[in-house]
Amino acid sequence: MSFEVGDILLNRYELKSLVAPSGTVWIAYDSILDREVAVRYREKPEADEGDASKLDAYMPTIEILRREAQLFARLQHPQILPVHDFGVQGDDPFIVMRYLPGNRTLKTYLQDSVLTVSEILAIANQLASLLDFFREKEVVHGDFSTHNFLLDEQLQPYIFNLVVSSAHTALQEEQPDTIIGSPPYMAPEAFVGEPLTHQADLYAFGVVLYECFANRLPLDGMPLGYAQINAQIGVTQVRAGDGTMIEIPPNVSLPSVRAQRPTLSMQVDRVLDRLTRYQPNERYHNATDAINELTQAIYAAQGQVEGHIFISYARKDSEYVYELVRELRRLELDLWIDQDIEPGSNWDDSIQTALDDCDTMLLVTTEASLSSEYVTHEWSYFMGAGKPVYPFIPQTTIPDNMHPRLNRVQVVMGSDDMLDNVARIIDVLSGGTPTRIR
Repeated sequence: MSFEVGDILLNRYELKSLVAPSGTVWIAYDSILDREVAVRYREKPEADEGDASKLDAYMPTIEILRREAQLFARLQHPQILPVHDFGVQGDDPFIVMRYLPGNRTLKTYLQDSVLTVSEILAIANQLASLLDFFREKEVVHGDFSTHNFLLDEQLQPYIFNLVVSSAHTALQEEQPDTIIGSPPYMAPEAFVGEPLTHQADLYAFGVVLYECFANRLPLDGMPLGYAQINAQIGVTQVRAGDGTMIEIPPNVSLPSVRAQRPTLSMQVDRVLDRLTRYQPNERYHNATDAINELTQAIYAAQGQVEGHIFISYARKDSEYVYELVRELRRLELDLWIDQDIEPGSNWDDSIQTALDDCDTMLLVTTEASLSSEYVTHEWSYFMGAGKPVYPFIPQTTIPDNMHPRLNRVQVVMGSDDMLDNVARIIDVLSGGTPTRIR
């Protein structure tokens, strides 16, 4: 059977419209909680076994989606789209999930738009967090690709398809030669049916990042992993789908993204290359290590920031400031912040020692910090010692209670983009002027 507009599932979810190009996702109305939800379903395969995939042949369709729903329910992460319900209508199982307006995947977004470097870094950080979460939970996704992530209006990515990871372990135990996943993102070992590991997901992550930077897949769509396998066994030509022969060089690696982004440093290519190495043990140990190196590579062209930097801020702004400090320390800036004070130490003495030892102050300038007597003492003491103070204003406007002495120094105006703010701060601290990175 197939679903139709107006169908009501589980006496609760009324189907409103079909939204996914694949024809497997509906917008539905949840009559109990009065909200829109997404309903993703899988039709039962045709009886002809030749038309069914090995995945469907191994496991009944209902069981595939049931396992996927259970996996979604077990895994709690900000980048995993929440699952609300599971059910079966006739022979067709379905999952009820959070609905994201627009229903655009990262793949479709890249077909119509170009991400800024700052946006790519933000997405990359979130995907890296998800990958390392999977690793911690001993889950291999197996199909980590741009078409499996939905974007919200703030370009936050959410994975919405775990069907491969929910079944691939059992499948490969039963049919070890089975090849699963999306070929452009598959690691070389996946093409020869080897058991998938976290390193295969890291490989796919490298291809995803390349696609985000270059707005295209590498090798004109020929799967990189497939080309690497063929090069390894000495194959020099393969036949494309249109019948033409494609040359395979003896040493296949990821092309440079600097053909599309010439302002990027060569180190960006090195990070992506290491993620997509032929040998799994030559790739990164985890995604966070890759992102830390990628972040440093992005800022490699920025000026060098010298000296010991004192971070002055109001306690009310702690959450924002701690995130800012984490991003700045990724670039190996020499920072001091009061959260570094050892337990049991005299608080006032520790701060005074840091004020004397530091060379530069980054003053996180908000209404709260401008109203703080402690913060005022810190920056005025610093100025009195003849050392530079750089007010950083996270908001888009200067606070009304800005001190006149601070108005006479160079101010770093912020934005809503944390990584863009990092770029502006680096520019100023290294002697330049605030700029946006692209």
